[in-house]
Amino acid sequence: MFCLDCGQLVSRRPQPSRTGSRGRSESTQPGGPSPHAPVAPPVVPPAAPVVQAAAPVAVEATYTWFLASDDGTHRIDRDHFVGRRPGADAGAVALVLEDRARTLSRTHAVLRPVREGLVLEDLGSANGTRIERSGTVFACPEGTPVPVGHGDVLWFGEVRAQVYAAHE
Repeated sequence: MFCLDCGQLVSRRPQPSRTGSRGRSESTQPGGPSPHAPVAPPVVPPAAPVVQAAAPVAVEATYTWFLASDDGTHRIDRDHFVGRRPGADAGAVALVLEDRARTLSRTHAVLRPVREGLVLEDLGSANGTRIERSGTVFACPEGTPVPVGHGDVLWFGEVRAQVYAAHE
């Protein structure tokens, strides 16, 4: 679970450290994360608050998701196709990100709000899509929706953006 105030991971099982052959962490390299990163583990969405009524009733929290990048902050309330000139399906948004290094594909990935939170899917991009979570970078396999959480940093090629959630 993630704290919605600071983005800190609240509850998590201890993970063994991931080190390379020389004892260095392989999670990042100069100039950005490694494109050969491990696959992201599932994310637990932020905990839903419990409301006390006549009988205890669990109420699912309503969150608004945002993506912050050098190009500004974008509300993710429906499918957003991300790229340098993305095509979007009917009802979806084409989110153009500036990429001077030209590491973004035309239509690189899609961010999709779902009932459980937010998922990211790489659409066969040339330079990959990665998630940086708690200092570890994970690769997003092509065509596989991967859950993302509050505070995760997304790498579209070498373009960085951060996901955060806010209560409605």
